[in-house]
Amino acid sequence: MKQERILVVTTSYPYGRNEAFIKAELEYLSQCFAQVELVPSFYPQDAAPRPTSLPVNLGYANARWGVRRSFILVSSFLGGLWRYAWLDDARRVMRGAHRWENVKELARALYRACLFERFLVEQIKHANKKIDMVYFYWMFPEIAGAIRFRDVYQPSLKVVARAHRGDLYEDKRSGGYAGLRHGVLAGIDAVFSISDHGRAYVMREHPVAARKCFTARLGVDDPGFENTQPQEEALSVVSCSFVVEEKRLHLVVEAIAHLLEEKPSLSVRWTHIGDGGLFEELRAYAQSKLGEGVPRSYLQAILRRRMS
Repeated sequence: MKQERILVVTTSYPYGRNEAFIKAELEYLSQCFAQVELVPSFYPQDAAPRPTSLPVNLGYANARWGVRRSFILVSSFLGGLWRYAWLDDARRVMRGAHRWENVKELARALYRACLFERFLVEQIKHANKKIDMVYFYWMFPEIAGAIRFRDVYQPSLKVVARAHRGDLYEDKRSGGYAGLRHGVLAGIDAVFSISDHGRAYVMREHPVAARKCFTARLGVDDPGFENTQPQEEALSVVSCSFVVEEKRLHLVVEAIAHLLEEKPSLSVRWTHIGDGGLFEELRAYAQSKLGEGVPRSYLQAILRRRMS
């Protein structure tokens, strides 16, 4: 029997262009829950959402970014001071570097947690909507609010989250700290890391969550067929991602170089879909790695910028 209702908390989906992998997950969630409801944390006021048959709940985003934002921010921060355990976080922040930056991070975490808890209270007390699970697509500080809501109002509620990269690894943050992280991992019901490396990080840095952390990779459904190569001499290679360090696109260049070394007569056309701050650096690397003795027109074909 299907459970009744799950809230899927995103950064902005179905708005914007990010969080593309979530679409495949939503199809499976719809098989397990009678109602799958999207809760974006932010959405552009003048933008239309991507087409979706799922209901979109803008209650949290409107409370966080509405015209009364300053008042709500202050009141939620004050509420967070007595709702959540933050003294250990404060001691850590004051002992470490980047104190001012991390004090602001802790303050943001407190007000966002409190504001999201209030949003959930509104859902069950005033909107009269029972919730079976809250699924956070990222390791948001709002998770702390959902955990307290569960403990105070609805013990049967399950609170789970995905963990990617920038939202998981604290050492990747400029201040090296994520607000309320230890309390979140202590109280959450399950964490699903997109990689074994992320799962190992949780187990090492937060042993309290070791038994409830699992690897669940991102992906899309297998379409059941393979794309045939174009009827031309060149081998076509297509990649799609932001051009940022963690995507390691230099390995595509090195793979092409290896192919050409093994088979010098081979022609390769690499088309990359996506943009980012390292695009020109990547182009230069491809030029240096593959450019010797290769016509300029070929280089332009091997690394073409396309936006979707």
